[in-house]
Amino acid sequence: MVRLSAVDFSKIEEIKDHDFQNIEVTPKGNFLLHNYFELFIFENTLKDIKAVSGPLDMDDIQFLNWNNNCLKFRYNELGNWNKQLIMEYNEDTKTVQYSLGTVI
Repeated sequence: MVRLSAVDFSKIEEIKDHDFQNIEVTPKGNFLLHNYFELFIFENTLKDIKAVSGPLDMDDIQFLNWNNNCLKFRYNELGNWNKQLIMEYNEDTKTVQYSLGTVI
């Protein structure tokens, strides 16, 4: 992943040790990313990327939609691919919690 300058598109920084699948800009202007198994957030630099823990091990994460400062996302429970869950990332608390109607 490469972060570019908004002025002249020159490279500011780069990281090569993550395999991100998707990125969302949060309502507060931060970046929420995921690979297949984990959520990550960064606010200032790519070097400051932090994993966001959830209550279960996740697999095949898919972002769905924002509702105010909460992003709903779907995933399969790791090792139990028949069980899909809906969770919410809350940007205010920087936590992941179950969403209503969690099991699909």
